[in-house]
Amino acid sequence: MSIISSKSSSLPTPSTSSGLTHSRDAVKDLILRCRTPIERDVVVVLDRLEKDGNVRLYERFLHMIQEEDFNDSQLIVMLEQSIKCVPRLQQHFRGFVEVMTGIDWTKRPPDVIKHYQTFIMDLLIAHQRYTNLVVSRLISYFIPKEDQRDQWKHGIPESNLKIRLQMVHKFIQQLLNVIPMMFQTLFQQISQWFPFYKKPSHVFGGYIYNLLLITEYRPIYQEDILSLIVSKLLELDVSISRHEIEDSEITEDDEQFEELDVKPIDILTANLPEDEMRYPLAESLDVGLNLLFDYVKREIDSFEGDVTKLNKFYNMFSKIFEFELLPTHNSHHVQFIIFYLCSFEPAFVEKFMNILWVHVRDFNLAPALRQAAIGYLCSFLARSRYVPQPLLRSTLSDMCTWVHQYIDRSDCVNNNSIKAHTVFYAVCQAIFYVIAFRSRDLTSDRRGLIFLQSLQLQAIVTSQLNPLRVCLPAIATTFAGVMRAHQLAYCHTILERNARRKLATVYSNGAQAPDECLETFFPFDPYLLKKSGKRMNDLYIQYQAEDFHDSSHDSQHLNHSETSPRGVKREITTNTEEDDFISPYIQSKRIKAQDEHELL
Repeated sequence: MSIISSKSSSLPTPSTSSGLTHSRDAVKDLILRCRTPIERDVVVVLDRLEKDGNVRLYERFLHMIQEEDFNDSQLIVMLEQSIKCVPRLQQHFRGFVEVMTGIDWTKRPPDVIKHYQTFIMDLLIAHQRYTNLVVSRLISYFIPKEDQRDQWKHGIPESNLKIRLQMVHKFIQQLLNVIPMMFQTLFQQISQWFPFYKKPSHVFGGYIYNLLLITEYRPIYQEDILSLIVSKLLELDVSISRHEIEDSEITEDDEQFEELDVKPIDILTANLPEDEMRYPLAESLDVGLNLLFDYVKREIDSFEGDVTKLNKFYNMFSKIFEFELLPTHNSHHVQFIIFYLCSFEPAFVEKFMNILWVHVRDFNLAPALRQAAIGYLCSFLARSRYVPQPLLRSTLSDMCTWVHQYIDRSDCVNNNSIKAHTVFYAVCQAIFYVIAFRSRDLTSDRRGLIFLQSLQLQAIVTSQLNPLRVCLPAIATTFAGVMRAHQLAYCHTILERNARRKLATVYSNGAQAPDECLETFFPFDPYLLKKSGKRMNDLYIQYQAEDFHDSSHDSQHLNHSETSPRGVKREITTNTEEDDFISPYIQSKRIKAQDEHELL
């Protein structure tokens, strides 16, 4: 800083002279800084600032702390002096506090670490205004550096880095023991520091790894932290379309590769490990979900069959599902957390299905939420290998009973639009979907056929609400094939009549009527991620077409190779087998909607 006397400043001087004066003062100030030794005593520097207003000495001292590489003994002396000055560190000394808290203490020996932690502890006890600053410094250690990819394999740090992170977590735990109210600040900082989902996978996964560690020593905050993680994973999940993941996995060895309008695999991704996704965002999602699946298994194993702990853990995830997952449309993978959790305990399966069915029947909920609940229920029934047959049949029976009651009390003559009966049509399609998908299990013996006859499916398909009219074509035709093969109901006449009506329905200007198919979401469609998807192999049912699908109309929908809009055969898999008989229709609609959005 230059000091200009009041006398000289009061005299009128030319602008050029003023500029030269300032330049000379700056040079003198620089020379003075180089020749004058910097005061290293914290007490002296703070005294000089308070008593003499010596800002220059204070600023030089802060600059020295930031730039100079102190040895361990020098840093211990400075920390000891800082501890003595803690009561004086009011707001006007914030700059000093910021510099001292920014010291990287994790690489220092135990003596330095002890002095640093003592200083921080005393500081927060005496001055709560610095809580945000200190917590922010600690949370910054949770974010891996972008050049540390080799030190973070699948979101897990190597041993040396893990030891340093454990020191940070241990210190946070000590602070929470002394200042319990600090968690509110900690959670705010955790939310603010959460890496953007487009960051590299090791950064995104490494941060989740550290947040999960907090829940292990502070289980009281488990639900808040897990809700945050799930919400961030959902943001990532909904930003990725299924066809982007599928296209990224196509290599030069795949057939018809040259027909793709996508770029060849980059050199940097050509030699990736087999379990690593080629699409960067998909790899981040895979790493995050893999960490979360590991966490669920560790927690379940640690309970050692304790029913109380198991129920508490399930209820927490059930609440997260209700508030985070259920309202989210078009997520592809994050919802498999609840799918995986339910596989550990039969009681979880029944509880989960009961929650969904309660939501479906709740007239106080929005139709979209009820429709999402029935989508989860039917997809869960169709895909989960661990759902027992009695529970599958009882749930189908409950759904059919509800549909029959709805038909009996509905004014179907005046209004049979999709909007007026959204939930009804969604439940009907769910029944058709489950029966078509699980037809092998439901028709394997005489008892199963008698059960299907008891559902009175003929009355549902022939009702004036005509649910087959709005079902996805693949579901309707497959269900009709099952019904015809076992003489349970006669649907093809209705399907043909619906097709004729759709062709005959035109507007006055000659345009074709809009598509009347129900908007559909099956949340447990095939899992595409590699690392986390390994857990689904023994839990997940792949679709297998029945032998009775011999007509060209049915086989068109049940063909096991999907043709993409780009003219290349693709596989939708959990491993290497394509199993979903409705994915071509839904996929084409989603791609069409996305293309229209891009044009706008």
